[in-house]
Amino acid sequence: MLFQRKIDTAFAMIALSIPLVTWRIIFLGFFEEAPTSPAHWIYLAGNTMLILGAIVEGYYGGRLHHG
Repeated sequence: MLFQRKIDTAFAMIALSIPLVTWRIIFLGFFEEAPTSPAHWIYLAGNTMLILGAIVEGYYGGRLHHG
């Protein structure tokens, strides 16, 4: 059950990161938008969710390794 949660979290992160990176490259380019633009906040929210996903992955990895 624990390993399945880790796999599900990884798939959710992939499902979020691929569109986020594609959207960033195609629509925003490599230059940073102004912090007041909605595109900046959408990208920031997506990255925040990916960071939280990495924390969850680390937690489940620790539980798997250390019991």
